Amino acid sequence: MSVTYKQSTAHRFMMIVIIVGAAACLYAGSQLSFAHLDERFFLLALATICIGSRLNVKVPGVTSQVTVSETFIFLALLLFDSHATILLAAIEGLCISLRISKSWRVRLFNVAVLACSYTLTTELVELCFGPLTGIAERTHPFVYLSAISLMAATQYVGNSGLVAAASALKAQQPLWQMWKQHYLYTSLTYFAGASAAGLIAKLI
Repeated sequence: MSVTYKQSTAHRFMMIVIIVGAAACLYAGSQLSFAHLDERFFLLALATICIGSRLNVKVPGVTSQVTVSETFIFLALLLFDSHATILLAAIEGLCISLRISKSWRVRLFNVAVLACSYTLTTELVELCFGPLTGIAERTHPFVYLSAISLMAATQYVGNSGLVAAASALKAQQPLWQMWKQHYLYTSLTYFAGASAAGLIAKLI
């Protein structure tokens, strides 16, 4: 009975995240502006979906994977419309999920996690530093580095936190234990990806 309760709790948590993620996607779609989008964005989106989402590393002990597409998405955030980038992240999450899972609940959860975490990231960074688009051009290098660091940290905490919470509920383990054991080291990929994207955006 305890196991059934834990599983139902995990399912409810996933459904809540899916609903919030759907709302985030709808909001991003309603606010989408094509003024900052050009052929470069669509080429970057194509690279994100076709290349970035296919280069992944499995997280030991759980059914999660880490991809290198974070670099492409961070770069899109810094160069183009943030709402378009949130939708791109959601699409990329769906492409990955279609390959690694047969459960539509898991697929929708993965999409929602990316939509929620990138929405949180853009809202927090823009609250602190202003619009992300063009931030490399208009800010002091120290301020720019601070914005990049906050972007990486927020995305890492939001993404890994939601996934770790679902995994912890399923495995009947404490959240901190699950996160520390399986997701702590993945922070390197987020900060490396944000640093690479920040450098490329600055050069461009």
